[in-house]
Amino acid sequence: MMHSELFSAAKKGDVNRVRTLIESGVDPLDRDDNSATLLHYAARNLNYAIAGLALKAGLAPDVKNSSGHTPADWASMANEMRMGCPNDSARQFISWLDIHRK
Repeated sequence: MMHSELFSAAKKGDVNRVRTLIESGVDPLDRDDNSATLLHYAARNLNYAIAGLALKAGLAPDVKNSSGHTPADWASMANEMRMGCPNDSARQFISWLDIHRK
């Protein structure tokens, strides 16, 4: 599936690959098997560039996956698992997402 390539590239932080896949017709609004979006994967890595592509494509910052988690939740949870607690980087990313809410 093409969307799995998109999510794989996003997990790796490969902005150029994500952009190329979108330009070649992969739907940036697609969801994975757990209803997570490109924006969720960008948030997991606090990747502003990929998050910007997702937002530009029309993904809402408050989109939820099948567990009810938003990209902001993913940013917070992933960062907490890596660092042991939420830190300023995660808080800044979440604030940045909040600015982009419609």
